Amino acid sequence: MSRRSIVENFRKYLFHTCRVPRGSRILVGLSGGPDSVALLALLRDSADLEIGAAHLDHGLRGAESDRDAAFVRALCSDLGVPLRLRSLAVGLLDPTGPDLEARARGERLSFLEESRREGPYDYIALGHHRDDQAETVLMALFRGSGPPGLAGIPPRRGRIVRPLLGLGRADLLEYLEAVGLDFVEDSTNVELDATRNRIRLDLIPRIERDYNPRIVNLLARTADLLAEEDRYLDKLAARLLRSESRYIGFGDDPGPRRIALGNGFFDQPKALVRRALRLAYRLVRGSLVDLTFDHVEGLLEPAAVPGGSGLSLPGGIRARNVAGEVIIEEALEGTSRLRHPHAVLPVPGVLILPRGIRIEARILGEGASRSVIDAVTDGRVPLLVSHAFIDYNKVDLPIQVRSWRPGDRMRPLGMSGHRKIQDIFVDEKVPRNVRSHVPLVLDRDHRVLWVSGIRLSDDGKLDGDTERVLHLRICGSASE
Repeated sequence: MSRRSIVENFRKYLFHTCRVPRGSRILVGLSGGPDSVALLALLRDSADLEIGAAHLDHGLRGAESDRDAAFVRALCSDLGVPLRLRSLAVGLLDPTGPDLEARARGERLSFLEESRREGPYDYIALGHHRDDQAETVLMALFRGSGPPGLAGIPPRRGRIVRPLLGLGRADLLEYLEAVGLDFVEDSTNVELDATRNRIRLDLIPRIERDYNPRIVNLLARTADLLAEEDRYLDKLAARLLRSESRYIGFGDDPGPRRIALGNGFFDQPKALVRRALRLAYRLVRGSLVDLTFDHVEGLLEPAAVPGGSGLSLPGGIRARNVAGEVIIEEALEGTSRLRHPHAVLPVPGVLILPRGIRIEARILGEGASRSVIDAVTDGRVPLLVSHAFIDYNKVDLPIQVRSWRPGDRMRPLGMSGHRKIQDIFVDEKVPRNVRSHVPLVLDRDHRVLWVSGIRLSDDGKLDGDTERVLHLRICGSASE
């Protein structure tokens, strides 16, 4: 494909498939690899866009991470692109912990969204391309995913756009050579212990050699077709849910969220009912995390759903049959939206809350604690929305998590006096219907240590006497 054809393909995909208006301000997630460098160059060459870049060093690859950051800094300087760069303190991401790749991806997306808002930028652009799409479809197939999973990577989801999905890896390398731009390679991309790497480096080349040399294009096209059908069926499922259900406890209502499904709902084709059940569950909980095919199958027949305590579903959700209606609801009662009055956060450990919210706690080792203390106290690492770093010796265990109550107060970081949590919500422009979803983290003496994702308390501030750091991280959003 010629350079001109690559540019034309890119612009068509960006403006029409990703639906990005001309004149938009776009923040590029720039790793320094060929995909993101090509993305930055293609966007920069579009005169009707304003471009910035952001790079996060996860602190996991030592000298190679330093090399990437230096390369990105030099590239953006040469191209005249504003860059926001952040390095996580060494040890912040435990490389021996589970789901390292997912945790690293979550950190990067949180940083990119924070950078987008501060820019401000209209969109975040990521460098996934057609070969990534093919790999994603195969991974979904191996996991036993249904049509939504086989639809692969969406061109646009909210503020995130992926305008390279219409181009392949070879196209991007050809373009970079044509414009004379260099890039860096991540050595972990050739390690065969990662499933995606094995698919890219071993499986797809064998399929291309022995079965079909155009397998990447065919898989990407299949994903496009399934994505179109998936969107259409989702619209039908939403229409079914609106017409055959009752919504209880949504909006400003302080009660638990419930969706009641009548008999007419279950009279529809099962393929549509399955989708609508997933949608109902997502509306009640806020996410589809951990919901499996077997869970949905267990809800298909009203008679199969027990009354009383009902059928337990992930995330503190249950389904009950009440007078012939299947009710999908938050299982825990009370006046708090979080339904976790004084739920205990184990240290170290994890607490799972409704709405797909998850709070993790761990005590950093001596080296990691020192890195974080130095970085935070020197101002080199700003406070992150999804993280809290607290002096472990200033905390009286156990740590408790609950939602806000009228009269709650805290001493915000850097202040000598106390403020009402309600006033902090007002200052931070937290909508009224979201405030009761925000978890408050308290110690045994009921001191508010963290209004999660919003404000940290001065009571646990890191200082020169800090020896060990308690690291808290929240995943998910109260506003989802």
